[in-house]
Parts: sequence; C-alpha cells; structure tokens
Amino acid sequence: VVDLNVQVVLLQEENDNYAQLNRDLGTIVSFLNDTSLGFQQTFESLSSSLATQITTRRNLLVEDLHLKYSTNALHWDCDVDSRFRLRDFAKDDTLPIGSEYYDEVIQYLDEELLGEVCINTEDLELFLRSNVLPVNATLESISLVDLKSGVSKYTGDVFNYYFPDEGEEGGLSEQDWSEADYDCEKLP
Repeated sequence: VVDLNVQVVLLQEENDNYAQLNRDLGTIVSFLNDTSLGFQQTFESLSSSLATQITTRRNLLVEDLHLKYSTNALHWDCDVDSRFRLRDFAKDDTLPIGSEYYDEVIQYLDEELLGEVCINTEDLELFLRSNVLPVNATLESISLVDLKSGVSKYTGDVFNYYFPDEGEEGGLSEQDWSEADYDCEKLP
C-alpha cells in the first residue's frame, strides 16, 4: 500500500507537470496565432528596406565612380602642364605639340586619364581629327590648348554615356554598372 501511495504521488506530480506544459504550449500557440500577421508584415518591411538599401548603395557607388572619373578629367590638364612645363608647347599652349613630343603627351594622357576611365586612345584621336583639328591637319599639329579642349569635350560625351542624367534616354544604368562590378573595363 505504501508503494502504491508513492506511485500515486509520483503520477500526480508528473500529471501536474504535463498539465503545466500543456498550458505553456497553449500560450505559445496563442502567441503565434496572434502575431503571425505581424511576422508577415515584418518580413515585407524588411524586404522593402533591404531593397531600398541596395538601390541606395548602387546609386552611391555610381555617384562615387562618376566623381572619381570627373576628378581625373579635371586634374590631368594641370598635371600635363606641370609634366611638360619646360617644353615650348607648354610655355605657349597655342603652339603645336609637334611630332617630337606628341606620342609622349598622348602616352602621358593615356596613363593619367584615358586608361583610368576606359577611353580608347585611337577613339580619342579620331574624335580630335574630326572635331578639333582643321581638315587634313595631323595629330602632331594640335596645340595643347586644343588638345585640352578636345579631351574635355570627348570625356564629357563619354561621361554622359557612362552616367546619364535621371530620365535621360541611352547610356548606362546603375544595373549595368552593378553587373560590371563598377569596373569600366567590364562594361558591355
């Protein structure tokens, strides 16, 4: 009988534990039912916020790249003046660069600017021939002032393609830059 009483007490304690676990489980299920709509709303809010952050980050990366390229384009002309300051064509920038220095100037321009912003030297020279130099003039006859003006116009056109104003037709999109890992050499 004593053994049976001990078993009854143990069974009662276990029954009480199960009853408490049942109440706890009921509380949990009730909480989940009450908040399930909130989880969906929280997930949608999180997704929307994440999409906004991604778009903002892409926009900032493209703007940063635009600023970097523009800075390179703005500073090369001072650098070329400094680099060639002792040459006659730099002292008087209306004089022709001449065949003796033209290749060196273009190579310097390629290293300091064109290569950094993925502008092909031959394309620039074609632009200079057709838009800056008089008909039948050689590239070597270009003056430093005309070279600077031509490079400024050409890089402006390239940058308008790389970074079109919002709503402008043509040019690259933020998605294009993202797919190219923000590297102009990987652009389509």
